[in-house]
This record gives sequence, C-alpha cells and structure tokens, in this order.
Amino acid sequence: MENYKRVCVAAIAAAIVNSQNISSVYDYDSGQNLFFSTNKIGNEISVYDYSRRGYMQGSNEQVYDYVTGSYISIHIKGNSFKGFDYERGNYFDGQIDKRNVSFFDYESAQYYNYFVS
Repeated sequence: MENYKRVCVAAIAAAIVNSQNISSVYDYDSGQNLFFSTNKIGNEISVYDYSRRGYMQGSNEQVYDYVTGSYISIHIKGNSFKGFDYERGNYFDGQIDKRNVSFFDYESAQYYNYFVS
C-alpha cells in the first residue's frame, strides 16, 4: 500500500475507534505531519486528504478512494482494525491505542506508526 493511503486509512480507523474527528496524522517514519478533515456521522465517514487533494468516503466497512478510483475494506473490532486494499490487492491490519496507531502492511511486510490528533 502506498504511504499516503496508509496514513489516510490510519486516520479513518482512529476516527472510528475514538469517535472523534482527526485533523492531522504524524508519520514517524517520514517525520511529516499530514493534514486531514474527517467527518463521521453514524456509519458514514468522509475524509479529505490535503496532501493528495482528494476524498475517501464510505461506511465503517468500506471506503472509496476518489484519487485512485478504488475501494478499501476496513473492519474494526474494539481497538483493532484489518482490511484489504483493492487497488494493490493486499491486506493490512493494526491497533489503536488512544492517539497512537500501529499499522502492519502485508505488501511491504512492515509496521508503520502514526500519531493522530
């Protein structure tokens, strides 16, 4: 999964688990703070990614990435999430601990860590 998409999925998962809007995600690997606008109403979520200038929108279980024209499934149970990136054909999963998101990408076989606010 491309890093920009990982960061956006981390923002979506954190917004759902923490029941709050996310405005930025700090990527520990790149040292960058990326900005978002999230809006969650019921089971629907909309995220605008300022760096990509595009939306991801959908339900708690599947979002559509308007930048790439592809779907991403996201399943959340407690503080854990897992899903599938249909564009790249790979799985991912992770954990959320308040504002910290640990993300495992099966395509790269690596962990990525983010801080959301």
